[in-house]
Formats: sequence, C-alpha cells, structure tokens
Amino acid sequence: ARYGGGVSVSADSMDTIINRVHVLDSGANWGGAMALLADSQYRYTTVQSSKFEGCTAMQGGGLYIMGAGNGVNIEFCEVLNNKAEGALLSDGGGIWVMNAYTHIMASSIGSNSASDNGGGINF
Repeated sequence: ARYGGGVSVSADSMDTIINRVHVLDSGANWGGAMALLADSQYRYTTVQSSKFEGCTAMQGGGLYIMGAGNGVNIEFCEVLNNKAEGALLSDGGGIWVMNAYTHIMASSIGSNSASDNGGGINF
C-alpha cells in the first residue's frame, strides 16, 4: 500500500472515530499501520483503544498523520515495535506527524525505531 498498510483515512468530509482496531505486521510507504490524511482544518479524527504493532514504513512505521490544521486525538492506544526505514529520511518509528494538532493521552509508545529521527514520535 502507498498510504496506511492496515487503515487509510481521508477525513476531508467528516469527523472520524476509530475504536478498538488492532493492526499487526503490516506495511506501506507512509503509515505502516495507519495513515490519517486531511486537507480540511475543520475535521477531527479520534483513535481510541487501538493497537498498532510490528508495522513498517518509510515514514511513520505505526501511524502517519498529515493534515493542514486538522486535529487528531489518540487515546488509550498502544504503538509498539514499529519501524521507519528504507528511505533517505526515515522518521517516526512509532508516529510521524506534520501540520496536524495532535493530542496523545494515556497511550503506550514503546520499542519503536527509526533510521533517522524520532524512534517513538517525530513532530
């Protein structure tokens, strides 16, 4: 997959809630487990009680979040054992974020790795 090996969300037209999803051992160019993409600054995505593990991508081994001012809430999630590798710049082993308000609450981000920046999270 190009974006989101397990799940790809484009939240341009509505708010999105993702609850109790488990993505295991998947891969993509961007967002090994999940890619959250939005161009609207008025849309929000909430990811709750989910687990992303053993995934690989060039950017955002676990989660790839790209949006122009949109909000992403990550609550009670586990982002574990993911890798960002294989590109000139491989950042955000667990989570890669650009241009998005991101709120992470009561979540575990561990044992992730990146070839370059942000083994756990890259903002």
